[in-house]
Amino acid sequence: MAHTVASFDEDLRQISQLIRDMGDLAGSMVGASTKALLNSDNALAQRVVSDDAIMDARQRELDDRAITLIAKR
Repeated sequence: MAHTVASFDEDLRQISQLIRDMGDLAGSMVGASTKALLNSDNALAQRVVSDDAIMDARQRELDDRAITLIAKR
């Protein structure tokens, strides 16, 4: 049983880290988009758009991990 609990705890830790990473990226994107808007910086705005694709991929990964974790319980 201890192995199962340790595995569950590790899965939760990984999900928590992914959520923190997504939060960091979101904060960075907000700052960059504001700066891009205020400075009419098209290159920076394009980077924000690219980062959104990364955020979408992380969201899909988070969904998959959460569903897998629930299914294993």
